[in-house]
Amino acid sequence: MKKFFFAAILLTTGLIQSTQVFAETKSFEVTVSPDTITVWEFADLTITAIDENGNRDQSFVNEVYMEVDGLDVFSDDIELPSLWFYKFKASDQWEKPFSKGFTIKKAGTYEIVVNDLLSDISNITWSATVKVNEEGSGPAVWTIEVSSPVANSEIADEKIQVVANTSLLNNQIILYVDDEKTDERLSDQNGDITMFISWIEPGEHNLLLNAVDLWGTVLASSEVIPFTYTPVDHGSLFVGLEILPSNTVIEWDKVTIKITTADVVDSVTVKIGDGEALPTSKTGKGVFTKELLMESAWVYSVDLWLSVNGTITTQEDADTITVNKDEKKIITLVYEPVLQQDKVWLNWTFAGRVEYFKMMYGMNKNNLDLSLTSTIPSGTILLTDPTKTRYAQVFPTDKDGTVVGDPSPVVTINPLRDPDPVCGNRIIEEGEACDDGNTVNSDGCSALCIIETAVCGNRRIELGEECDDGNTLDGDGCNPACKIESAVCGNRRIELGEECDDGNVLDNDGCSSVCKIQEVKAAPVPEPEPIQECETAWIVLNTKTVGDKHYLFWAPVNNAKNYLVYRQENRPWSISQMSLVWETSDPIFEYPFDPAAQVDQYAWYAVEAVCDDGQKVQLGDFEKVKVGPEQTLLLILLSVMMLWGFRMMKMS
Repeated sequence: MKKFFFAAILLTTGLIQSTQVFAETKSFEVTVSPDTITVWEFADLTITAIDENGNRDQSFVNEVYMEVDGLDVFSDDIELPSLWFYKFKASDQWEKPFSKGFTIKKAGTYEIVVNDLLSDISNITWSATVKVNEEGSGPAVWTIEVSSPVANSEIADEKIQVVANTSLLNNQIILYVDDEKTDERLSDQNGDITMFISWIEPGEHNLLLNAVDLWGTVLASSEVIPFTYTPVDHGSLFVGLEILPSNTVIEWDKVTIKITTADVVDSVTVKIGDGEALPTSKTGKGVFTKELLMESAWVYSVDLWLSVNGTITTQEDADTITVNKDEKKIITLVYEPVLQQDKVWLNWTFAGRVEYFKMMYGMNKNNLDLSLTSTIPSGTILLTDPTKTRYAQVFPTDKDGTVVGDPSPVVTINPLRDPDPVCGNRIIEEGEACDDGNTVNSDGCSALCIIETAVCGNRRIELGEECDDGNTLDGDGCNPACKIESAVCGNRRIELGEECDDGNVLDNDGCSSVCKIQEVKAAPVPEPEPIQECETAWIVLNTKTVGDKHYLFWAPVNNAKNYLVYRQENRPWSISQMSLVWETSDPIFEYPFDPAAQVDQYAWYAVEAVCDDGQKVQLGDFEKVKVGPEQTLLLILLSVMMLWGFRMMKMS
């Protein structure tokens, strides 16, 4: 009855969720190896969750409490793992080994008892028996060996990695630098230890590792490792930055950022404005590039993170990129009369990406009812009545003729000649055979604007001449006999029978090789280049959920032997900062997730492909995934203390 009372206390304090109290009863296998030890000798303890069908229960994530029957958990005669209390995680996969997890310092035969805090405690007990003999003369001799840094080495990394191994597995290890505590963590189930030193002054230093028990008693110590810290001059790491084709572009332009650094730089991460930090590609020693599509108009700052052996140096506001709006518009429109041919030549300037133009013209300024199209910023309008005033305007359009921007101002085209002919005004008007700008006889055009004698090549259209361009050359529209030649495609003049003339005889540029308007076919989109050997540039991490399982997955990498999965709780800047958590030959990884979480919690993952040649290449960027929070150490300790209180009440 008292055990039910204790479970009720856990519920009212919020340490367990009510939905878990009513879960189906589970059981455990509890094994001790070896099952006969001497006093002070550490043994292995393994707890395996078993479901009601006798199978290993992969979904078990409850809390368990460990004790030794007949001995108080706070007694100096025993040491139990994990503060006697452990919460199974999804990553444990139903089984938790505590290598060299406990010792008993008093001879006798004991039961190691395990209770599930979320089950009916009064009915279920799981235990294993261990016999402790009197042999042994005191504590075992444990060791710690430091493999990095090497004694008397010189180190330049701002964050110094300490790597060691101990015969004490899953044990608390404390790192001291110059007799000051710097880091503290557990050795793993293989006895491996990885710790870090940060923020020390340049010069000579000493480091020492101690293994301690739960009460702070030193069980083992490493040798004192002397080393010298000489930091890198990070001010010289960044050399320069270039933005191609220009620092100023318009919307939807692509730019390539080229960063030049010192040769020692391992990787560079770039951030544009308030966007995400993006990895770059290393194209040579000290050369890194990143291609970006600039979608929105803005002035963007360019920030850089340079990594040397996991140490990050920031280069803020290294440059800027100005992205202007794609404002398509016609800026100016002018015309030039071609008097003898009763036509005008229009020319205009424009801004933005404009590939098609529509010329609208007519005699009513408010109703321009005639139109021509062009793919170049010029065109010709033929005037059926050169004595009338006309108006013209040019619009930017797409290939379908839809207006996509601002048009030009409306231009007034003055009459090419007066309704009543005036001899001497240099305009050949109705009834005139010529007009040389004067009323002098014997110059080829008389004072009455009658051709006196035809002379081809004198720039006067005289009797019998159809044209006179001032020369007697062929192929320029007016032949040596001053007769109009047939249209010549490619001379930038829209002549008889031509719809356009862009100055060349090429097809697929809007004006064909026979000077007919044609639709420009879009250039074929090139097929993407196949992924090269062990190339990961286009491979990204994805997440998916199948039932109650959560996975990271990615496209297979050509010629990759296997994949390394890394994890970190906060946002990493380099994969070297992350912890290796899995190795797999399949492009998928099931990551731990707590479905009973009360508050959202996230972690960061990254994956490296291990190529056939041994090279390691990261897949895409870091992936932030929701994993659900676990109960804090404070809550765990509180539940242990409450359980201990219950035990005291039971014993009394």
